[in-house]
Amino acid sequence: MAACERVLGTPELMSYIIGLVDTRKDQVSAAQTCHLWSEHAFHWIWRELDSLIPLFNLLAPLERREADSWAAYNELYFPENMTFDKWPRLVFYGKYVRSIGFMISEEDEEFEIIEPKVYRDIKAASLNLPAFLPNLQHCEWTFWDSTCRTAIDLMVSPSVTQLQLNMEVVEDPCEVSEILTSLHGRVPDLRMLSLSLEPSIGVEDVEQPLATLLSTVPRLEQLYIPHFFHSEKIVAILRSLSRLEVLDCSGTAEYKSIRNDRGCQLGFEDDSFRSLQLLSCNTSLKKASHQFLSRFAPNNLSSIYIKPKLPTLSSDLQDFLSALVSSNPNLIDVNLNLYSDSTVPPVEIEFKDLQSLLQLPLKQLAISHDKVLSYSAEDVVVMGCAWPNMQGLYLTEEPLVSRFSPSHQDLTMLSLFAEHFPQLEDLGVFLHIGDNLNMQRIPRPHCRFRQLKELHVGTSPLPEAHQIDVAFYLASIMANENTDLCVDYSTWYPSIGHQRRVNSAWFKVHDLMKALYRNQLWLMGGSDFPQRSAGGSQRSEPEIVPQDPVESSLRGPQNSQALLP
Repeated sequence: MAACERVLGTPELMSYIIGLVDTRKDQVSAAQTCHLWSEHAFHWIWRELDSLIPLFNLLAPLERREADSWAAYNELYFPENMTFDKWPRLVFYGKYVRSIGFMISEEDEEFEIIEPKVYRDIKAASLNLPAFLPNLQHCEWTFWDSTCRTAIDLMVSPSVTQLQLNMEVVEDPCEVSEILTSLHGRVPDLRMLSLSLEPSIGVEDVEQPLATLLSTVPRLEQLYIPHFFHSEKIVAILRSLSRLEVLDCSGTAEYKSIRNDRGCQLGFEDDSFRSLQLLSCNTSLKKASHQFLSRFAPNNLSSIYIKPKLPTLSSDLQDFLSALVSSNPNLIDVNLNLYSDSTVPPVEIEFKDLQSLLQLPLKQLAISHDKVLSYSAEDVVVMGCAWPNMQGLYLTEEPLVSRFSPSHQDLTMLSLFAEHFPQLEDLGVFLHIGDNLNMQRIPRPHCRFRQLKELHVGTSPLPEAHQIDVAFYLASIMANENTDLCVDYSTWYPSIGHQRRVNSAWFKVHDLMKALYRNQLWLMGGSDFPQRSAGGSQRSEPEIVPQDPVESSLRGPQNSQALLP
């Protein structure tokens, strides 16, 4: 038998090859080739769905009812003469479905939903018919109203291992309780549970059904619950979950109700959460310090995310980090979200406040704060010595500051990070680049990043006059042409009256860097930095034929005398 025939005759290889094709259209073509290929293609065509519409269309084509002018969605419904004689067809294709997700975001201006009557009719018919989603494993669903409970009843089965429910539009606590109660005993093999609730719903409203649900999922490994939902009763149930690896009760900043905070302690004790690897919670640093010093020290904890709910004092931060390090010396991932939720001016933090972290074998460190973290060149060297395996480092790259807030960090800091963090893949820093930038005073980088994939500059200021200067410098220090300069978008925080202002000039710098690499204008080690002489003349450059408008701005004939820094 020829090698090609052996490959085509091996089911695992055939399924793998068909899964590598680029588009759904190609997979459909493979399904139409022959009976053997269709079986493997169906596994990929129907494996992941973003709604139930394709499945229900197998029973009868859904018709569209135009929405009112004020509605954001159009409803789909079955024709009046619809029957269920094609149910075997639904079961045949439904067995291939492994994941269903229906998520609505604020950016979705228009979308389609299935009217509740369709779910009710199918549920009534399914009582005497075979299940049509027997192998579903992942369900991610957004409730647009309380009637979506029928949709969940149709999809949830013992095969489901991951369940994400977004119920932020369900305002009645009783309806939320009924939805949680309907899941009791139906997902015994659940490994991941994520709940998003309407901010006004407090833990006391759904505590009992949630606690009961958690008690019926002994294999749970990941739990994501809203802010302040780690009550005494719920944590007591969580202690019995011996496989729990991820506990995220940080939720969202919208949960500010005082009643949501009543009785909500970290509540961790000795010999609990033995398998926990990641902890994320919102709490005061004083309370967290007490917990870590007195009772809580999981043997396997490697990642922690803390969002203090009160303005942070530097002394509180030092005490917390000291307690954290002493109780969990094996942490490799620490994320401190120190943004203030209050209009009270936050205190500044300095490198000395973080020195306890130097005792940890960190690979990931992220610190967010209203103000820029203050550190020196010597501090960068110390961090590099303490964390030789650091892969992701974010040092307050997005402070809530004005455009030209002073900072000790300039372009030369990047050279130090490149030298002392050989395994760094992601770096987030706040760079202060003012109008008086003089590239002649900035030394050439003596080292470039080896593995850097992303450089995040956050809200760093950048005058447009220095875009090309900065682009040449960054191109000379980046690891390769695949390194991205990441710039986020400005974000307004109405609760505290601040805004992260992102300078759009960085977007142009990113494009200039890519153009430099494409045209091979920069070869580290083979050429010196392009520089102006004291009299303003420039050294000669090879003639480059531009390929796009960005490259034209670099090497256009009209601007050739004013492009190099």
